[in-house]
Amino acid sequence: MNKNEKHRLVNLLRFGAEGVEEEVLALMGGNPARLAGLSATTFRFHRRTLTELPATIGCLTALTVLDLSDCRALQELPREVGNLATLKELNLFNCESLEQLPDSMCSLGALQELNLKFCSCLTQLPPNLGLLQALRTLSVEACNALTELPPGLCQLRKLQKVDAGWCYNLQALPESLGDLEALAILNVDYCSSLTGLPESIGRLGALRELDVSGSRKIDRLPMSMAYLSDQLAFKTTGAGFSSPPVHVVAAGIRAIKQYLLARHQPLKILLLILSARRRRMRHPPAELWALTRDEFLLF
Repeated sequence: MNKNEKHRLVNLLRFGAEGVEEEVLALMGGNPARLAGLSATTFRFHRRTLTELPATIGCLTALTVLDLSDCRALQELPREVGNLATLKELNLFNCESLEQLPDSMCSLGALQELNLKFCSCLTQLPPNLGLLQALRTLSVEACNALTELPPGLCQLRKLQKVDAGWCYNLQALPESLGDLEALAILNVDYCSSLTGLPESIGRLGALRELDVSGSRKIDRLPMSMAYLSDQLAFKTTGAGFSSPPVHVVAAGIRAIKQYLLARHQPLKILLLILSARRRRMRHPPAELWALTRDEFLLF
């Protein structure tokens, strides 16, 4: 590839001009050595009939943005995509025929944003997703074939936002969700198969927005939510809780926390013990005996 061809390809990739897709594929085809030293940092390609991406994509090692949104016929990514060591943003929005992601994608150590919205045929995320240690945003909204999120997700210490709304078949969130110490936004709205939130959610000290609107199968809120911030924006429109009752939920996060704390027997026992010790009481209060009996002796 001569200098002029390289310059034209860089511009075509950067701006994603419509009607020149065949030229882009032709320039990228053949011997991978033709792409050596190419300085392209952005690849934007929106061809609805594209079924596969050339393996030579792995030669574009300076890429920071790979945007394949609206490539509706794209069925898979080549494993060579794992060579894009500087990639920060991968946009696969509305790639509705995409069924899986290559395991090699978990080698993208610089990736900060992964957009999989409306990838309706995607059945699972890579089990080694936890290797993407730079990831800050994960969007799987309307990925209706997903039934679960991999436990490896909870190893992402820098992850700030998870958008899993409108995933109709999502049945559960990972039990170790509370390990996501930087998570600020969690959207699981209109997940009609989701039956509950994990108890570990109470450890999400950075959480500022939680949306469970329309997820009607979530019947009860975990007790650990009593430990979440008073500043939490908790969206519940159309949810069907039985505990806490509707009027408590409508009153906001502080009322919810008070309700949960009032019914958290082990915590009440601990607080009574600490209070008795602080006041140097010789005999534990009667309420403590009653709570202890109810918690440990009744079956």
